[in-house]
Amino acid sequence: MAYYQFENDNSEASMTVDSVAQSTMSWLVRVAGLVLLGVGLWAALGVINEAWSIYQNPKSSRVEALARAIDEATHIDLVLAPSQRADAGNDAVRPERASTLRLSYFIAWPIVMLLLLLVGRLAMAAMRTGGELALFDVQIRRFARELMREAVRSGRSGG
Repeated sequence: MAYYQFENDNSEASMTVDSVAQSTMSWLVRVAGLVLLGVGLWAALGVINEAWSIYQNPKSSRVEALARAIDEATHIDLVLAPSQRADAGNDAVRPERASTLRLSYFIAWPIVMLLLLLVGRLAMAAMRTGGELALFDVQIRRFARELMREAVRSGRSGG
């Protein structure tokens, strides 16, 4: 049976174009990895800073703003204070309402904690992926060395 084998193009021009393209892609992957690593580090530091500020000031304006947004969207605080339902639009009721138990505030805290955990997890994933991309070439070389060692071992034991 006849078959056709393509000739390998080992000309100098194709070797330089391939090596330049490969080198360029390697550097682009490394730069993308470093950028992703930086973004992940920035997000992680932001989460740490936000968690520390909430620890220092538990009556944080951000938690309070989220509680107000939950209350405005669901009117869940009126469930605990039904007598204020008729006066909900009255500004004179607001100081009294601040002293009552606010369910929206207790709902806001777990949401804030879950958001901090989510952003922290995303930051860790970005840093891990960025590190892997930045060290991509090193990992490929290590993998190639292991493949060569395994090929040598199997060649000795099989021959």
